[in-house]
Amino acid sequence: MFYDHVKRIIEGLLFIAGEPLSGQKLAEMLELDEENLLLLLEQLRDEYDKTERGIMIA
Repeated sequence: MFYDHVKRIIEGLLFIAGEPLSGQKLAEMLELDEENLLLLLEQLRDEYDKTERGIMIA
């Protein structure tokens, strides 16, 4: 449940940033270690791929 909430926050941050955000910057903003952040980003990428959304995480 906690990670679903964090994924929504990541999605919002990526959307409003207006420029690419590094994993390090996102991890600092969310107070997460980079390993957990990368795991959440991979989950978001998979969700986007499965639902054919108009955005992509590279």
